[in-house]
This record gives sequence, C-alpha cells and structure tokens, in this order.
Amino acid sequence: MRLPNTILAFALVAALLLTGVGEIAAPGDKPDQRSAGTRVGEIGWQYDTFGENLAVNITPETVTTMDSVTITISSKLSAVWIKQASLYGVVYPEDSVQFPFSYPFFRVNDTVFRCIIEPFPLNGYDMEFYIFAYDYYYEAMDSRISYTFSYSVMGSGWRNDTFAENIELTYWPMKVNASEEVAVTIISRNSVTINGANLYITYETPEGELREGGWNFTKTNVNSTEMTRTISGFPAGTNVTFWVTAWDQYNAVMTSGMYNYSVMGVEEYTDFPFEYTDGTDDRSIWVPDFDILIPMAGMCALAFPLFIYLYALNLRRKRKATDTLVAKKADIPEEEMHD
Repeated sequence: MRLPNTILAFALVAALLLTGVGEIAAPGDKPDQRSAGTRVGEIGWQYDTFGENLAVNITPETVTTMDSVTITISSKLSAVWIKQASLYGVVYPEDSVQFPFSYPFFRVNDTVFRCIIEPFPLNGYDMEFYIFAYDYYYEAMDSRISYTFSYSVMGSGWRNDTFAENIELTYWPMKVNASEEVAVTIISRNSVTINGANLYITYETPEGELREGGWNFTKTNVNSTEMTRTISGFPAGTNVTFWVTAWDQYNAVMTSGMYNYSVMGVEEYTDFPFEYTDGTDDRSIWVPDFDILIPMAGMCALAFPLFIYLYALNLRRKRKATDTLVAKKADIPEEEMHD
C-alpha cells in the first residue's frame, strides 16, 4: 500500500530536522533556489562571478619595494568553503624584461585563505596579478571576471642619476688647521636608505710624498639616511683630496666628485686663511692671501722707520754713557790713583 505524497514529504522534512541538517543551496543554485541534504562545506560556488562569491583584501594600499603585499580572500557565504587558491602575476621592471610569478595561498580557516608577495629585488616596477580559487568540487573561480589587481611599486633606491642629486655631502671645518680632524657627513636627499658608503682619500705630505687611504662610513640614524666619517688630522702643508662612494639596497653605486682642502699652518698666531705659493711644488712654503698681505705691508712701512729711530736712539744712549765714564776718570787726582 502506497503512502500519499503529502505523508512522504512530511516524513522527509521530519527526518532532516531530526538529523540536524538544514537547507543549503546546491552547487550552482541561487540563494532562493535551495535544496536539502548537503552538509556545510560540501557545496560549490553560489554565484557566477568571483566578486559575488569571494571578498578580497589587499594591504598595504600604497606599495613600495620595501613592502610585502598581503592578499586575503574570504568566502562571502560561511557554508561555502574554499578548497584551494593560487595567485598568478607579471612584473614589469623599469629597466629590464618582464617576468611572471605565482604563489599558493595558505589556509587560515575553511573560508579564509591568505597569500604574501615578498618584494622583488628591483628599484621600482609595475605589477599585475589575478587569483584562482576552487570550491569543494574544484570548480575554479577566476578573479579577472570581477577585479583587476595592478600596482605601480615605488622604488626604494636612488631616485636620480647622479650622486649630488641623491646625496648631500658636507665637511667641517672648511679651513683646516694643523692636526685638526675633518668630519665628512652624507645625507640622503629623498630619505632613501643608504645601504653603505666608503670614504677614500689621497694626500701629499709637505715633503712631496703621495699617500692614500679609505674608511667605511658609520650610520648616525636608525633609517640609515645619514652617515658620517672623520678624516684624521695632518701636519701643516698637507694637501688632502677625498671622495665618497655610496650604494642603495640594490647595490647601485653612486660616486661623488673630488673634494680638496689644504692644511693651514701657524694656527696659534692667526685666523687668516693661507694658500700655497704659486709656481712651486714645495708644499711646505706658505704665504698669506691678499686679505692679510695689504695690512702686513702697511705695518712694515711704519715699522721700518720706527726701527731706525729706536736704533739711533740706542746708539746715542750708549755714546752718552761712554762720555760720562771718561769724564769721571779725568776728575780723579793722580795722587789718589798712585795710592
């Protein structure tokens, strides 16, 4: 004897309620087209496009070549579990040939997957990527249906072509006395990290001997955008030439121009600048410049007549003293001299 269809439908619904299984949309059905008997996670995509089924979150919003890019995808329906996901992309470097890349997503939980793109060792590039996500039945959902992921990644290396455009170089003091140290400082103009720098010098001693040397710079702040190095003091008459090489995190080397200073002498007597004599290779010979030569000439013009006057006055005093002594001897009686 057959039971009426109404009784059969009632019995089926009651059995579902007793087993605790609710109504879940079948694969490919719309939310208003539900079918019974499917467990959570064992259903496929409920919509036709990537954006309707999955939410995408990407951080940071502005990417530099110092940043890792984190992509998180999550199912918009908690009953739809993500089985697997992969990311595919292309990098377009500024100065070289494009190349592809791919990364797998790793599972955070049943409905959330995550992928991290590490920075590429390039100083600025464009990057595009898309995502493939798979449901319980390994049906692929292509993000290109809904989203286009494209980034211009800002370079974290040198911004310009020359050393002076990227780095400010200063040294102090500008006029160097004997045995005085010189501090050389380099500062990144665009807050670009200076990965390393060297200071090179050549110098000629007062005896004409040519020598050379070099040292590493020491960073003076956490971001390594400023560095300093000290040049040891030299004797008076030493001519020093120095230059700097610096490189960014991509090992792109920048070389500065040549800088030169001459070590002054007689520091305890004058603050006036001195310079080498012209037309001679003897670096031990120094002459003051015109700022001091003119006052010195005026002083000499006054001092010479004064010297002659004082010399003549001294001679007159000596002659007068001699005459006085002779006169005193003439006044003494001869008897007293015999006794």
